[in-house]
Amino acid sequence: TQSIDAEGNQHATYSDNDFGDLPITPVVRDGKSMEVTVEFGEQDVHVKLWQAAVGRVTLYLLDTDLESNRPEDRATAHRLYGGDRATRIQQEIVLGVGGVRALRELGIRPTTWHINEGHAAFVILERARQRMERQRLSFREALWATRAGNVFTTHTPVEAGHDKFPYPLVKQVLGELIPFDVLKDIAVRDSLHITLLALHLSQYVNDVAKKHRDDSPHIF
Repeated sequence: TQSIDAEGNQHATYSDNDFGDLPITPVVRDGKSMEVTVEFGEQDVHVKLWQAAVGRVTLYLLDTDLESNRPEDRATAHRLYGGDRATRIQQEIVLGVGGVRALRELGIRPTTWHINEGHAAFVILERARQRMERQRLSFREALWATRAGNVFTTHTPVEAGHDKFPYPLVKQVLGELIPFDVLKDIAVRDSLHITLLALHLSQYVNDVAKKHRDDSPHIF
């Protein structure tokens, strides 16, 4: 809940949601709530699927606040933009890697994946990993084989708004998900620049305004 005080300052107040009062329901298969698993390094983290009807569109939501997870992993998605760098990259693993695995479990096979801002860029890595396993490709080959189905929109026209993670943290959290020599070739900076990853590995890229389009080349 956000409020503005008499001096015009914005304040955010956090409170727990009562899921019984929200217009969402668990995704159920064979009488059980559906879950997928992602990895934070060597630790498996269970992710529950919820669904909401938004008009004629079904929105799927991902939730780590499960008793089967460690307390620190349960809190991963409690706050947007909360926590340290490790929490941030874990959130993006849940969204990107968990999102791809969730849709696959649901039997949904998108032909195009729209990555809306860099937070979901790990969609690219998980899609490539799955293609690599299915078709016995190298990771580099799988990245380029899946690139045609990626569309990326960048929203933030300032450098500070784009996530960057030091490679030791990336290796610790992503574990053996991807080969790091290939990753470093793509995001050619001292740290993993999430927006550069999405820019390099999407067939189509757009900004959200003409002014933004003019500013972005100076950032990237």
